[in-house]
Amino acid sequence: MRDGILNRINELASNPVCEKGLKGRLQGLCRARVGDYRIIYSIDHEHRIIRIIDVGKRENIYERL
Repeated sequence: MRDGILNRINELASNPVCEKGLKGRLQGLCRARVGDYRIIYSIDHEHRIIRIIDVGKRENIYERL
């Protein structure tokens, strides 16, 4: 699973798009899905920077943020 997560992060670095925007208190953040795991990130479009906020299992990642 680690390789899948790293591959997805590299894809985001090459093409910084918001796969799916989050809502509510997490508005402004994006998420990418890799199996049961989620990568929570933000995008600075002006500087083309992806900031990884957290990576974890879907069952508890949103409560940690």
